[in-house]
Amino acid sequence: MKTHQLWNVHFLNQIIDTMAEGLFTLDDQGIITSWNQAMEKISGFSAPEAVGRGCDILKCSRCYGKQCPPGKR
Repeated sequence: MKTHQLWNVHFLNQIIDTMAEGLFTLDDQGIITSWNQAMEKISGFSAPEAVGRGCDILKCSRCYGKQCPPGKR
């Protein structure tokens, strides 16, 4: 019997990109790894402009009480 992987990367990226809420992900160094269309509208940065850059482009002073990675303030 063949099984199908429902939660593949392409499917998850489609869900994230069509969300109405702005959503982005970071790696453990504070580098942006994904950026959805709503974040483009909120921030003015396109995904190609944001992905690969530091989270400091958002000019936030804190992220839900977490400290910024060293060198990202």
